[in-house]
Amino acid sequence: MKQAFKRITALLTALVLTAVCACAENLAAGMQGEDVERVQQQLAALGYLGGSVDGLYGESTARAVSAFQSANGLNPTGEVNQATAAALACGGQAVVMHLQQRLIKLEYLDGEADGVFGQQSAAALQHFQTDCGLEPTGMVDDATLNALLGPVADELQPVEGDDAQVNGASLSPEDARAIQQRLIELGYLTGSADGIFGPKSESATRAFQQLHGLPVTGWIDDATRAALFSDEAAAVRPPLSTGDKGEDVQALQQRLIKLGFLSDRADGQYGKNTAAAVLAFQQHLIDQGQAADLGVTATGEAGSLTQEALFADDYSSYLTDVNPGDEGGEAARVERRLANLGYLDAAPDGCFDDYAVSALAMFQSAAGLPETGAADRAVIDALFDGDAPSAAHFAPHAVAMGDACGVVADVQRALIDLGLLSGLDDGRYGSDLESALARLYDCLIARESGSAELFAPRETLSAEAQRALLDGGLIGYAADVESGADADEILRLQRRLYSLFYLTAGGVDGLYGGGTRSAVEAFQEANGLPVTGVGDEATQQALFSADAIGNWTKYKLVVSTDDQRVYVYQLGDDHRYEQIKTFICSTGLGNLTPAGIYSATTEPLDRWHYFYKFKCWAQYAWRITGSYYFHSVLFSERDERTLRVSSVYNLGHKASHGCVRLSVEDAKWIYENCEAGTIVVIY
Repeated sequence: MKQAFKRITALLTALVLTAVCACAENLAAGMQGEDVERVQQQLAALGYLGGSVDGLYGESTARAVSAFQSANGLNPTGEVNQATAAALACGGQAVVMHLQQRLIKLEYLDGEADGVFGQQSAAALQHFQTDCGLEPTGMVDDATLNALLGPVADELQPVEGDDAQVNGASLSPEDARAIQQRLIELGYLTGSADGIFGPKSESATRAFQQLHGLPVTGWIDDATRAALFSDEAAAVRPPLSTGDKGEDVQALQQRLIKLGFLSDRADGQYGKNTAAAVLAFQQHLIDQGQAADLGVTATGEAGSLTQEALFADDYSSYLTDVNPGDEGGEAARVERRLANLGYLDAAPDGCFDDYAVSALAMFQSAAGLPETGAADRAVIDALFDGDAPSAAHFAPHAVAMGDACGVVADVQRALIDLGLLSGLDDGRYGSDLESALARLYDCLIARESGSAELFAPRETLSAEAQRALLDGGLIGYAADVESGADADEILRLQRRLYSLFYLTAGGVDGLYGGGTRSAVEAFQEANGLPVTGVGDEATQQALFSADAIGNWTKYKLVVSTDDQRVYVYQLGDDHRYEQIKTFICSTGLGNLTPAGIYSATTEPLDRWHYFYKFKCWAQYAWRITGSYYFHSVLFSERDERTLRVSSVYNLGHKASHGCVRLSVEDAKWIYENCEAGTIVVIY
């Protein structure tokens, strides 16, 4: 046992001598060469350096050295002296552990060596320095390291279990190769098992220990060896990098979006935006001081260890508070998450301005937190939690004619629910919305509502007016709507029945005839109300609410001419639609594809359809309205071998004469699954 401790002491001494031989003088900012490059490689392997390894001792290298020194109880000078070189050669934490063991045996330190140089370790080292006639700094410099490794070691008692704990440099090549191979099999180490147990192998060992609840030393002790070769040893996720595709990439992107590092779509393709987001996450781990223990470096490639850190259930992304007026990466990350959850209706710009503050306050209210508009650790942990509440609507902000944004869409939906707008919630502030707001003002005046002034005609719709509208309850019941009722009230009821697909557009005429009565009866039956055909108080309360059950079809097809996508929704048992598919498409050039809501005219048509005017064929034609169809890409003949390749290349761009072109597979899905009368919305 005593020999084992001597072996460790000798190893540390040898590492110091190696560092001295390798660095005849201290390394500092402004220097360059192989010694600097070797130090940079060691810092990168330990997760302290995210920049390039170029052999130039610049500011980033000095900061990385200083961070490494602080984490390992060394004087944070930013220069590489003998003590720092030795610590780097041992992988950092291993040196701390064995210096602690040394202090324990010299009876300067109580407890166990844990590899974390905290206040207790610093105080013990300060006491040792005083006794040795050294300046009591509580940090390891060259003189302190030499004193700790001096002849006094021969007088020490053995360290308990030391012959079971071995640094990689003491492993035989065969043993090191076997351990490396096992780390490679489990995904912690890349490359080949070369039998040289260096910094990368130690970093992989630390990651394995971290994920298996073992002391994180990078050394192979009995517990680490047993866990490593056991059947319960946990493998990590396969590495991902630029060019990869598939579900694993999509899951990675979804997690990066959730943590606010990626603002792109989760499309399952590892491109430059995904690489930049991975790099930002890795740098975030470095800034948090977690990268070294996890064996993560800033590369932009999602290695196994990066993914383990990213998907860890107990990972807290907190780095610093975000307060009103703050600028920078954390402010942008919080903004991205607020936008992802539907609170922020603006592109994240890294400036935590008044609108971002109001969006955060909305989230805090929804999450049951004090509405401070500032993000501390509790708020950030709640914001990036998987169960973070989504917004019912965006935080309001002033909008005006010509604006196009999510807040406008929220206002449109509220007016549709109230029967004041029969158009689409396309997020565009146009004349239809202006007319609907005028109807709202007239309705509130007729009811002598105190809220009318908020909606008096003016150039902008204020945030205060939006809050009043979006909070609900703005227009209460006045009287039953039936034959002979006020025309404006009949129109309001008819518009709402139209938006719920109980009436066609032609049925919105202000007359309470048989068609309107039948539509009211159908609504009442679907919503569990007495079937009277009269718009009484209970019927109006149900009708003018966001929870009204419409005359829904099994599927709903929503076409965005801006996105050039068809979004497919399926009706659930709760009478709500859930998106299940997205199809890339080509709609009409300019505005040839007619916006609107269709159901009465929709139906499957032909397996093969010939367009006489354009002398071409398409598969799986399905009528939207009139001569506007969903159909496949184009063919010169009724033969799949005559595909017009240009129509395939144009998917994702406006290219048709008004129809909605799709891939053959997607057109076939609509043709085979969507019955006549299926709801289609084009906006």
